[in-house]
Amino acid sequence: MAEKAPDSAEKLAESDPKTPTAREDTETGEGRESPDNLTEEGAKDLSFQSFVGADLTDADFEGANLRRAIFDGADLEGANLSGADMRNASFIGANMMKVALDGADMRGARFTRAKLSLSNMQDAKLEGADMRGVRGRYAVWRRADWWNARMDDSLTKALSKKWPRAKNE
Repeated sequence: MAEKAPDSAEKLAESDPKTPTAREDTETGEGRESPDNLTEEGAKDLSFQSFVGADLTDADFEGANLRRAIFDGADLEGANLSGADMRNASFIGANMMKVALDGADMRGARFTRAKLSLSNMQDAKLEGADMRGVRGRYAVWRRADWWNARMDDSLTKALSKKWPRAKNE
């Protein structure tokens, strides 16, 4: 029987031990991508790492240090980034649909042309974040300071109607 060629995640793992590798999902039995150093016991420090174009579907980055990490073009659909420190990270053109970003510190991060529809950004810090070209009208922006981010006028107008700025802010 012929040997199976390694997929892109296996190739990434061979070149850098901190990049995503396939793991089996215990509920469905299907493989999923998740970085090796994301453990429940230890700190999740992935700062300054590159995940360009990586398949990180349903990955768990809850509370992780992702400062200055690069996720440009990555597929993060369904990932958990709740409470993550994402300051100055780059998510240009990333698929972030259905991503949990509640309580995340996204100050100064770049989300240009990212897909954020159906994501939860409740209580996220967005000061200085670049969200131009973002698709995120159907996301939850409750108590997120979206008015401190740079974004297109059309998104600003839509958010102003649905998630108005509180009078004391």
